[in-house]
Amino acid sequence: MEKGVNLSIRNLYEQYNRRLVNFLRGKLSKNEDPQDFAHDVFVRLIEIGELPEGKHLENLIFKIARAKVIDEYRKKNVRKIFAQEEYKEENQIDEKPIQDKIMESRQEWDRFKECLSLLPPRCREVFLLQRFHNYSQKEIAAKLGISISAIEKNMIRAVKKLNVGFKRKP
Repeated sequence: MEKGVNLSIRNLYEQYNRRLVNFLRGKLSKNEDPQDFAHDVFVRLIEIGELPEGKHLENLIFKIARAKVIDEYRKKNVRKIFAQEEYKEENQIDEKPIQDKIMESRQEWDRFKECLSLLPPRCREVFLLQRFHNYSQKEIAAKLGISISAIEKNMIRAVKKLNVGFKRKP
């Protein structure tokens, strides 16, 4: 690089760097260093070589700076889009297994209702009050007029019969 060009870039740096950094600070996010962008602007000026003078030079400097900021936002946007696509591909849900699970759940629910219907009426009532309506044994005893011991026996009978019913093949 010629000594004259080096000297003129140094002069440009001294003249424009502070304003350029302040300009870039207003355009960039907090985690981006405006000084790095300003450096890139001066590198680009060196690459251009022969520079205009006066107001045209100032316009060129800030035009390069705006272009650098726009390029950065485009790169970020492209990275973001690729990241979203990658996430979608990695987390894509196959609908068939979900439908199969829904069908299995419905079949299990039907089997449960069938097993429940085979319980003796008092046993079924105790089981439903405790497991589905969250009644305590004391509340069930008061509601049905039976002892806590009878409730415990009915619950044991219900759970055993439901387990047996579920273990046999549909």
